[in-house]
Amino acid sequence: MFSKQRLDSYASAQEHFANLELIGRIAPMLLMIEICLRNSIDNRLGGVASNWLYDSQEDFIQEAIKKENDNLPKHLRGHATLSHHQLISKFSFGFWLKVLDRVQNIGVFVDVSAIDLQKYYAKNNEIVNNRKISDYAKIKAIFSLVCKIRNRAFHAENLKKLDDRDMPVIRAKFGKNVFRVEGSKIEEFLQDVFKLFEMQDSRVGNSKIPTTNAIIKSIDL
Repeated sequence: MFSKQRLDSYASAQEHFANLELIGRIAPMLLMIEICLRNSIDNRLGGVASNWLYDSQEDFIQEAIKKENDNLPKHLRGHATLSHHQLISKFSFGFWLKVLDRVQNIGVFVDVSAIDLQKYYAKNNEIVNNRKISDYAKIKAIFSLVCKIRNRAFHAENLKKLDDRDMPVIRAKFGKNVFRVEGSKIEEFLQDVFKLFEMQDSRVGNSKIPTTNAIIKSIDL
């Protein structure tokens, strides 16, 4: 059923199935984080320009829009375009990481001060040249790590795999800094990231977003 190459990255078949169980537990959290991320970015950029997607001068944004509109059914191509909200739901996690570079120019869209990256891997260091990394650098690192977890999870790859230096393969590089998440800390990391959006929504009085505990409880059921 499973290829030798896939099983070779695990100590045993049991470890492989344990990885699949972990993926099953974190999948709802990954999806909710992705939804919250894209909506938070859209809310921030939409406050500056309501039609920011179609009005953007960024080549990668216009290319992404063209690709989605070109995927419309044949009878609609050239006669209709996807709405702003339809596009928001179709773009990849990688697309939103690129958009974060634009958000940087108009302020931080989520408060990440509650996240201590060293909590998820002891060698993570938020101090560079005796100065704490910027909020933007931390945001980019956090969501790059989420994206790496997401991509490995949804391709059923080993989330707890170590590289040739016995370091977690879940890693994100920002400048000269490399941040990692240990396999045993993945669930805690994702829960803490999701809580950032819970706190953000509580400040603006939005009660529609499900709580972390509610999601965890639904998974347990």
